[in-house]
Amino acid sequence: MADRGLVLDAIKTHLVDRPSIQEGDKKVLRGLKPPWIQVRPVWQLTVVPFRVFYDVDEDAREVVINAVRRKPSRKTTKEIL
Repeated sequence: MADRGLVLDAIKTHLVDRPSIQEGDKKVLRGLKPPWIQVRPVWQLTVVPFRVFYDVDEDAREVVINAVRRKPSRKTTKEIL
């Protein structure tokens, strides 16, 4: 339950105002093919030990959380998707 709170707090802190600005723990993942249908670029928010994968619909002013995955240090981002 503590993990859920950690992730939700990070989403509220980092994705409410400026979700499509690369800074700190947010970055766009270029060239990544996720296992879901994706039209817009995939973004990643790092919340150690998790990764939150999302996209931003600028026109609708909406952030869509596509997945939250635990990322062990020995695995790559591609491997956890």
